[in-house]
Amino acid sequence: DRWPPNSPDLCPLDYSSWNELTESMDWDNITTKATMIDEVIKILCYWISVDARKCLLLLIVSSSTELPISY
Repeated sequence: DRWPPNSPDLCPLDYSSWNELTESMDWDNITTKATMIDEVIKILCYWISVDARKCLLLLIVSSSTELPISY
């Protein structure tokens, strides 16, 4: 079973993230603790790069269009 143990410190979002992480992993290449850590780092770096690209795109789009803001 690849789910984390039940814990009062985990919220539903943690389980969702855990599920995405385990589905993204290449389980055939994981043979040791070190290869598992490498795989997790690879996936997290990819997620960070995707999030960074999304943020950059949002900044570009929002800076090119004026949003009506009323106070």
